[in-house]
Amino acid sequence: MKKGSFIQVFFLLVISLSAFSYADESPADTQTIVFGANNDEHTYVGKLAILVYNEAFKRLKMNYEIKIFPLKRLDMSTLSGLVDGDIARTAIWGEKRSDLIRIEEPLMYFSF
Repeated sequence: MKKGSFIQVFFLLVISLSAFSYADESPADTQTIVFGANNDEHTYVGKLAILVYNEAFKRLKMNYEIKIFPLKRLDMSTLSGLVDGDIARTAIWGEKRSDLIRIEEPLMYFSF
C-alpha cells in the first residue's frame, strides 16, 4: 500500500467514525463498540487493522474491542448482534449484507 493511500484510508475512517464521537466524554464514559475479525494481531492484516483502529478510536475518544472468529462464525455473529460489525470484508460480501453499513473506503488494497 502506498503511503498516500494509507493516509487517505485512515483519514476517511476517522471521518466515518466521527459520527459516533462525543468530544466532551473520556473513553471510560463511552460505549464500547465490538468488532469481529478473522485476522488476529499476529497477521499482517491484523497488525495493520489494529494500528489504524487504535489511532482512530483514540482520536474519537471511544473504546472498541476486536473479537476473533472464523469467517463463518463471524458472519453469524454479525447477524445475531454478538458483534457490532466486521473490521474488513470484501465489497461483494458487503453487497450481500444490507443489515450492515459498509464504509466504502478500504483498509488496504490488493492486486494480482
